[in-house]
Amino acid sequence: MTHKPFFIDLHSKRVLILGGGEIAIRKLGAFSGSGALITLIAPKINAEIPEWAEKIERNATVDDITKAFFMVIIATNDKNFNENAAKKCETEEILYNRCDDGLSGSVVIPMHKKHGIISTAIYSEGVPAVSKYVYKNLDSVITPELAALAALLKDLRTELKSKASFSCKKKEIIAGLLNKENLERIKKGEFESLKQEIMSCQ
Repeated sequence: MTHKPFFIDLHSKRVLILGGGEIAIRKLGAFSGSGALITLIAPKINAEIPEWAEKIERNATVDDITKAFFMVIIATNDKNFNENAAKKCETEEILYNRCDDGLSGSVVIPMHKKHGIISTAIYSEGVPAVSKYVYKNLDSVITPELAALAALLKDLRTELKSKASFSCKKKEIIAGLLNKENLERIKKGEFESLKQEIMSCQ
């Protein structure tokens, strides 16, 4: 597999979704809160499609795919159309995800979970059962205590970056605070006292 994981800023990027059924809804959910400008084209559009997506109710055509779009999600139930749409994306050098053959597209949309500032993307090369298993069990690894400590250390990092005397030490300082003892203190309800101690370590 040549796909590699990256986090991309999609704010104001135009994304075209071809198809308006259940699969399109699932794919659309991946863009929620991203600031992407979504255009969805389908002969019949599911009522669950949110208002923030531009909806065009007609049959999609290959000519709808232009360089004006940063990415295309091909989510129709017409295999022949999907194949032609994928070829057009490749010709135009546009990133695309093909829902009926995920491994053939230039973009894979993984399962995604947020725990505060911690973002996790999960993909298992076309075996969704594995991704779902990992997704369900993430909470046992990324606990609420870890999410809270991560947010606190982010604030500390911002403070340290503003102080030249700590710039070369910030990695060591932050790494030293990420430990089981501090996680346990948060679990016991000592977050505020820990926060005061950590923010005063500057």
